[in-house]
Amino acid sequence: MSIHRYPPASLIPDYLRAGGGLAITGGVLLFVPVAPVMMAAFGGLAALFLLFGVRTAQRQATRIEVTEEGIAAAGWGRVGMEWRELDRVKLRFYSTRRNRAKGWMDLALTAGPRHLVIDSALEGFASITALAHRAARERGLDLSPSTVDNFRFLELDPTILSTKRDISAS
Repeated sequence: MSIHRYPPASLIPDYLRAGGGLAITGGVLLFVPVAPVMMAAFGGLAALFLLFGVRTAQRQATRIEVTEEGIAAAGWGRVGMEWRELDRVKLRFYSTRRNRAKGWMDLALTAGPRHLVIDSALEGFASITALAHRAARERGLDLSPSTVDNFRFLELDPTILSTKRDISAS
């Protein structure tokens, strides 16, 4: 079994964004007289920054446990699944630049009602993705063209995976 966590250094920028956003929006609410409409707008933004900070703390508390048989996430809750139970695998890339030079990936795994999403900031993301790739191959899962392309980007052999194609696009 291997245990993976989000490195604290990768979470610091998110904590800074959450804290900075909360300080600015909360500061306006506390120290500047604003109209009710603006109060609602800044209050909503403050709530979003607070939620983002809580979500970041949740990621920090999360521990991903991986074995040859399955994967589990433990933290504020627990979700686990065996590789042989996987129904769906999605590997997505989110770009932060127009030229797609920077960004992050996330791996979404589904087994019945259980759903687990991890992102590429997680230590050992590549090895977990390789295990998910193998499980998808063994189960003969249909994968979206973008998922296949993202596996190819990670140098995992996409030719052994089936892909869903939109018939109307042909």
